[in-house]
Amino acid sequence: MDSEAASSSKPRATRASSKRKAEATTTVDAPAPKRTKITKKKGSLQRLLDISLDVLFEILGHLQPLDVLRLGRVSKEFRRLLFHKSSISIWKSGLANVPGLPPCPPSMTEPQWVSLVFDQTCQVCFKIARKVDWRLFIRICTKCTKPSLVPVEYIYGLTTTPEPVLLAQLVLTRTESNRTWKHVSFSPEFTRVKALYEAISNREEQAKFVQERKDIVKDLKARALLCEEWTRSITDNRSEELADLKEERFKAISAKLTDLGWGDELEELLPCDSLRFHKSVKQPTRLTDRTWNAIKPDLIKYMEQMKVERLARELVVIIVKRKDIAGKVLCAYKRSQLPWNEVMPTAADFCLFPEIAKIVQSPLEVVVNEQTFEQLSDSFPIMGNGLFLGGSIPLQPLYWPRVLEHGCMTQDSSLWSYMKRSVPWRADVLSVDEFTKEVVEKIVAASGLDPKTATVEEMDAADVRLACHLCATRTSAAFTSEAGPATVNGFSWRNAVLHEGDNHHRNPTAWHKLDAEETEAVRAMEKVVLEKARIAATQDTEDVPMHDAPAEDGGNADERKEQEQAPLEDESSILPASNPEVAWCCAHCLETPQGRGKPMILDAILGHLSVRHDTKLGSAVLNKDFYRSPAAPELYTEDHFPAPSLDVAVLPKQPQIAPREVPRYPNNPNTGLRSYFEDMFGGYDSYSDSEDGHYGDYDDY
Repeated sequence: MDSEAASSSKPRATRASSKRKAEATTTVDAPAPKRTKITKKKGSLQRLLDISLDVLFEILGHLQPLDVLRLGRVSKEFRRLLFHKSSISIWKSGLANVPGLPPCPPSMTEPQWVSLVFDQTCQVCFKIARKVDWRLFIRICTKCTKPSLVPVEYIYGLTTTPEPVLLAQLVLTRTESNRTWKHVSFSPEFTRVKALYEAISNREEQAKFVQERKDIVKDLKARALLCEEWTRSITDNRSEELADLKEERFKAISAKLTDLGWGDELEELLPCDSLRFHKSVKQPTRLTDRTWNAIKPDLIKYMEQMKVERLARELVVIIVKRKDIAGKVLCAYKRSQLPWNEVMPTAADFCLFPEIAKIVQSPLEVVVNEQTFEQLSDSFPIMGNGLFLGGSIPLQPLYWPRVLEHGCMTQDSSLWSYMKRSVPWRADVLSVDEFTKEVVEKIVAASGLDPKTATVEEMDAADVRLACHLCATRTSAAFTSEAGPATVNGFSWRNAVLHEGDNHHRNPTAWHKLDAEETEAVRAMEKVVLEKARIAATQDTEDVPMHDAPAEDGGNADERKEQEQAPLEDESSILPASNPEVAWCCAHCLETPQGRGKPMILDAILGHLSVRHDTKLGSAVLNKDFYRSPAAPELYTEDHFPAPSLDVAVLPKQPQIAPREVPRYPNNPNTGLRSYFEDMFGGYDSYSDSEDGHYGDYDDY
């Protein structure tokens, strides 16, 4: 208990001491200051109310209508003043300050009219609404449009009314934007008018009300057209004002950049890169010194970037011109080297040679002309790692060196066939013809050469003649089971490839190499067949000038005739006259779209020279006006190289041949349909070897 009493006495002593301490502090400190009465400080606009009403009305009459409306919402005092009937002159003066504004409708007060026209507040949700629906005389936002616009209804009056009343005639309506047959009205106004109508019980009062509402609707509809026109004029004027401000800012910035030395660069800007589109320029505000100092670094950086792009564009144009010059020099060089027996590069490949590319890609200030490239003409043959080694038919075998000059490898016609453009030589359009590869390997082996190392030149030099085992007619009763005499056709190695592809593409055949005596006999018969065919073709061709026509432009006629007849005397290219060789190109069209990869028959090239280059018929000169392409086609659409028939003393026993495993068209989805046509018409015979699918005639001109 003592301890509890002691403990309970301590708080009392503490409270007492603290009280005394507080009292002592109060007596020692200075006396507390007196409280002053705090009065509410009036706003600066409140002092306007102290001015006499005449002066105040004169001042407020110079304000814009929206300023008067906002001033009336500042305080209760201003509201009582400005929204009183006695202040109507202020509103009218404010409305008169807006040029072209239609007058206030009789059915509305001036404050209501000002709020509708100028206050950008939705009448439903009181959020921002920038446009007025003049057909309904309401300002409403997009979000509130759908729930607040309701279809109009047919409301009838009292049952004693002899004629029904169409309520749609008593309120403003308009058609819906997406359903023009349906009329809608502003729901609050619709409900208000409907309630007023239904509240009237007297028939005469109802008729009077209906007539008043019809007059109001008629008046508002007429005013709506005026208000829409005024709104359009305000919008157009504002757009012109903003455009003038942007133009003024653009000119000011352009003048500043011109003073800094960017005037010439401004004139070189492309329309899409115009300074008008820059974010710092297209703003509709006037340029001040402060603003210019803020945007100056960004604009200078932009002009530096535009200069880099301009120089790059100009370099591209210059490079194209330089490539054209290089192509002309290459064309002149090719013509000076006629005839050649090896493949020359195209202009596209020529421009990729390091020595030529260095000139083409040289800076803008370097002058490049024909003499620049002609100085290197002696080095042309060794450029491009010796590339001076000298249209597309699908699934067509190509021999060396034709693969280097075929149009598909040097032209791109991915868009349209008549829009071909020269490209560097490419191999992406090539694929290995496994079928022909198998046939050629077998024929090379039958010719006595190694298929892994033999070249086209070696096969042409060997010039062997081969016999087809399946097509041979044996005189022995044993047929193919024993060796013995037979009647065979002697094929060149190229025609042997075609023969197996055309006649034995399903079941392979075996080939037998004829001995030297038999080969010479076949060659002798070939010359006879070709000469007869040439004479027959010459007699049948009366209207077409032949290649051996005499020269008409003077000079050594004998020498010219000898040159013109040279193609037929070249035994390495002997072909049937009924199917002339598609091998001749125009020397004038070198390195042009007309001259790239389009060999023609001889008569066609002579016609081309006459039509396109005004060369007199019969006066064209070989290796000057036209030349034989070193990569002439080896495949033909009609008759093959003649394979004369002869009797051989011994044809070996036909070897066992495994069934063919490689299909002729492995990647073709229409293999079945193609096989049907092969059986009907043969294989390669269905194709043409020229780039356009035919030999080349006057349609090529």
